[in-house]
Amino acid sequence: MKQRTLLTLALTAFLAVFGLGLTACGGRSSEDIIRQSVSEAFEQIKTGDAQSEMVKAVEGVMNSGQLKEFNIDADEYLKAYLDGFDYKVGDITVDDKEGTAEVKMTLTVKSAAAVNANFQTKWAAEIQRLQQNPDEVATQGDLYKRAGEVLLQSVKETETSTGEVSIAYKKNDDGEWQADQASVIKALGEVGASDSQDS
Repeated sequence: MKQRTLLTLALTAFLAVFGLGLTACGGRSSEDIIRQSVSEAFEQIKTGDAQSEMVKAVEGVMNSGQLKEFNIDADEYLKAYLDGFDYKVGDITVDDKEGTAEVKMTLTVKSAAAVNANFQTKWAAEIQRLQQNPDEVATQGDLYKRAGEVLLQSVKETETSTGEVSIAYKKNDDGEWQADQASVIKALGEVGASDSQDS
């Protein structure tokens, strides 16, 4: 089971709403532009306005071949993952000369580490159960489908964690402020990671 690949579904979905750059206009400061960008992106995630865009991103990963056999419904997966999601934008530090910025945030989200730990526990128990009931998984496809069901259950039952994170912004060649995708992935990975390691 490619557990890390499964967990990229949520990260891919988040990145789907961070693709647009914003330029300064009307004398607005870089800080205002960046605050608008990050707030709009996370608000769309929180309210569900970005759901269809995120679903397309997740389906693209699933249909690549590695995850198709897990038969996971992207819409159901994302609704389970984002249940309880919240955010707060804090201080923004801008270096206009270097074209870089850092956004401090508080995120409440189901961490990838917690979902992974939950999945591992449930899947180990399910494997033991299936060994006693081999007729339930007559083919490899049946096994993969069952793994997808266990993953979805794991996501639904995982509690949210709250953590302080930072997201980097950079100016591109067109003078637009854009979120650094690597920092978005890092931020999401940091929320709840230490809690899962301690448990």
